[in-house]
Amino acid sequence: PFVGFVEIPELIALLRESTHEFHPVALAAIVSACRRSASPKAAGDLILVELEKASGAAGRYPWARVLAAIGHRASLTIISSDLKASDSNTVTRTIEVLGRWINTDPVEYLFNACEKSDYRASAIQAILTLITTHSTKMDQRLEWLKRAQPFVMSRSEKRLFIAALSGTAHSGATALVQPFLKDVLVQAE
Repeated sequence: PFVGFVEIPELIALLRESTHEFHPVALAAIVSACRRSASPKAAGDLILVELEKASGAAGRYPWARVLAAIGHRASLTIISSDLKASDSNTVTRTIEVLGRWINTDPVEYLFNACEKSDYRASAIQAILTLITTHSTKMDQRLEWLKRAQPFVMSRSEKRLFIAALSGTAHSGATALVQPFLKDVLVQAE
């Protein structure tokens, strides 16, 4: 039997009380219940309450993961505020959560994170993954890729960039990939 909205409070209690090894199971159950709910927004609102009550990065992380998995728009600003934390673990986890969002809503927040050199690599990878994974209008995709290009530095980032660009049938796409083709290691790919 599938779980739904009425079971969410019980699942929340289960996650709160679970040991670390059972977190993945409890998280998966909550995500499933929220998605199957007649009102995913209302289900997400219950999880948002838990996020707001949680203390510290470790306490907020599981709730943020659920909200990202269901794409709870109202929580995006609250979760993204952790990008301004002084604790690098909090910022890194937040970038990870935003990079797992079910659509491209967090892209702008991630671009802001790219400006901080300590987080550039993880933020650009999250942006490129979101762009590649989720369908966007061609013009929007191209605009984001133009903005992302200056932050792309490593070979793996260049591969991700080219993968994001590969679904772009636009004359501007060729110009964006040209600088990376000068890299001998990327040419070999």
